[in-house]
Amino acid sequence: VIPHLPAREARPARDSSLTYPAVKFDPVGGTLRLAGAWAVEIDDRRFGGLSALAFDDGAFLAVTDRGALIRFYPPGSNRQTAKVEELRLGPGPYTGKRTRDAESLTRDPLGRGWWVGFEQRHSLWLYDDDFQRVLDVVDLARPDWTGNGGAEGLVVRNGRLLVLGENGIDGISIRREGSRNVNIPTGAEIADAARAPDGGSWVLLRQFGADGISQSVA
Repeated sequence: VIPHLPAREARPARDSSLTYPAVKFDPVGGTLRLAGAWAVEIDDRRFGGLSALAFDDGAFLAVTDRGALIRFYPPGSNRQTAKVEELRLGPGPYTGKRTRDAESLTRDPLGRGWWVGFEQRHSLWLYDDDFQRVLDVVDLARPDWTGNGGAEGLVVRNGRLLVLGENGIDGISIRREGSRNVNIPTGAEIADAARAPDGGSWVLLRQFGADGISQSVA
């Protein structure tokens, strides 16, 4: 299905209106505490399908699975707009789903900008802070990964990039001197990953069952 999705119309960068309706959740057990929950509504058709979310200089930064960049501020801020723009540089035409399926995002460990992981065209791209220049490209060279199952999570650990495959089984550890495959036996699919405050890694997992999709954090 993915290769046959039509290319979307290219649009200029714009500031779009932003609202945060509150969402109520029942209390959950465990050691984590829910600090708050909101729905995010942005007046731009490119908003949706958020694949990865990071925090940058007081604002959220997100990439979508159809090649858009979204910058917006948290609830309570006096900034009531979101900047939506195209991720114009990358693996192929920037309006195509197959060529711009961005799935993961993290800060470069050397402070050079942002790494974005793409599936379909399994690769990592390093952009400057404004996403206007490409500084480096890494071919992940994983023919065993399916087209729609690639670099779903991306974190920095001990000065290296760790790419987490969507299959929840393996990944790739990348340093300047080279890369190697690593085992990551999670027992579920990986949806995203982020650096934890204590230096570890949070991983968002999902499982498919008769009752639908269940999610957990490891």
